[in-house]
Amino acid sequence: MFGLTAGFLATFAEWEEANGRDPNAYWPKRRWPTIANAIGDVADFIYNEMRVRPGFPFAGEPVMVVDGSGYAVVRQDDGPNAEDLTAGLNLLFVPAYGFAGKWQAAQGNLDEARRFFAMGDHLFVSAVSAFKPIDKGKDWFQQLYHSGDYLRYRREVQSETAPRIRIEIALANDRVEVSWPAGSTGWLLEQSDNLNDVLSGWVPVGPAMLQTNASTITARVVRSRAAQLYRLRGPYRVGESSESGASK
Repeated sequence: MFGLTAGFLATFAEWEEANGRDPNAYWPKRRWPTIANAIGDVADFIYNEMRVRPGFPFAGEPVMVVDGSGYAVVRQDDGPNAEDLTAGLNLLFVPAYGFAGKWQAAQGNLDEARRFFAMGDHLFVSAVSAFKPIDKGKDWFQQLYHSGDYLRYRREVQSETAPRIRIEIALANDRVEVSWPAGSTGWLLEQSDNLNDVLSGWVPVGPAMLQTNASTITARVVRSRAAQLYRLRGPYRVGESSESGASK
């Protein structure tokens, strides 16, 4: 029910704003000052804190279950159906994380925006990994129709008009060379050997590994046997791209 309720409230808020009205004019404001605050707080609670109620199977266990591959699957509810793990439900309420992330970015709360989009990305990728083409009817509707809103929110923050930075990657003896244009300021190169840990799996490449000339910044990283992925992380603001990636 949270997914449907959050979707309605987000659509209402966008409609009111698009027509020059305050979407929170009739909001009761007893606990949350705005619609966006309410959606964000509940989404955060489901992902990080919500537990199965006492007296039911798996009592005290998280509603958001992370499996051995790092994918997140939500339980059907926090009560009698807690044993049912339904990845498709991720896509029903994942737009809430996009709406909250977009709102936080618009307020200038960039760290919070990143956090909500990180949670949303985890849920979205996990659900897509479990999607079956034979799904139809209600499942098809909730998995594809509603999840499109999440992609829209992400795109609105990472605008199509924002410049994209091209990363080039090459092997040189015992090193991996990752390069990007020197004029692209404010970007941090990060690497990961575990895409399953989408929230904390990325670590910065140290400045000692960077070399700069007139046109290019190049990181020379010692090669490892494990697959490595690289990305640039930059300022996360409405109208600007924050990530570009490459892999080895």
